[in-house]
Amino acid sequence: MRFAVVTLAACLAASHLAVGQWMGKQTGCYADSIAANPNRPTVANPADITQYGVLELEYGWDRLWPGVGVQQTSVGGLLKFGMLCDVELRWNTTSFLSQTNASGTHRSFGDNWLGPQIRVYRQTKRVANAGLRLRHQNTLGQHER
Repeated sequence: MRFAVVTLAACLAASHLAVGQWMGKQTGCYADSIAANPNRPTVANPADITQYGVLELEYGWDRLWPGVGVQQTSVGGLLKFGMLCDVELRWNTTSFLSQTNASGTHRSFGDNWLGPQIRVYRQTKRVANAGLRLRHQNTLGQHER
């Protein structure tokens, strides 16, 4: 009896996966090969989205000088998942933030942003992609104003 239940559950799960892959092929969302959609979080954010069913992880290190005598270093990342053909879920994070100025060095955790990016127009030969991004910001670090 237990074997029959486990076998039935495995068949049901496999059939849902097979239908999902078949639907992706029929709608043109599921490509034969994976193509990267690179961008630099908070620097360059393209309107194109990650392929359906693909999970991408990007991390980087930034150093900038926002003012005279001020140096800022941060480590940021982006996790993207292609949820639907024209929708991806994004989690941007600034994992670590350090700022040095005349009063010393201040270190903290950065902010997190979570939300979808929606492609509203797919690129053609004459018109570029168009997209919409919605996000919720969660501040973990203590920011001095």
